[in-house]
Amino acid sequence: MPHIDAATSACDAWATLERMFIPRSQSLILGLKDKPSTFTRGILSLRAYLCDIKLLTGELALVGALVDDLDLVPHTLNGLSTEFKEIDVVVRARDTPPSFEELFDKLLSHDEFLQRQAAQSSSPLVNATTRQGRSP
Repeated sequence: MPHIDAATSACDAWATLERMFIPRSQSLILGLKDKPSTFTRGILSLRAYLCDIKLLTGELALVGALVDDLDLVPHTLNGLSTEFKEIDVVVRARDTPPSFEELFDKLLSHDEFLQRQAAQSSSPLVNATTRQGRSP
């Protein structure tokens, strides 16, 4: 309030507020726009990683900086491990990028496939069958 007390009209008050907050908004937007390029999955579950990216795009939309799929999809793929290289190759080979929602579904499906494969390879039944087939 102290900054707009001297304003003689609503227009003057808005102009003062705009001068005060636009530079911060621009730096906020630049910071938010830079985040997807530095996001990595790390120890997050795939769903948590993808939800964090979606949350970030929501934050950008709130400040008027929309992120299109052409920018979002490669950033999302860059933050994943080599386990997802098959998806990455297919997506990059397409003439048009998938929507983020389509990529979200494909990545979760691939992650479930990887988890099933890991569970099967560590299953005692699979290991016992493999050993029996190799025994003399």
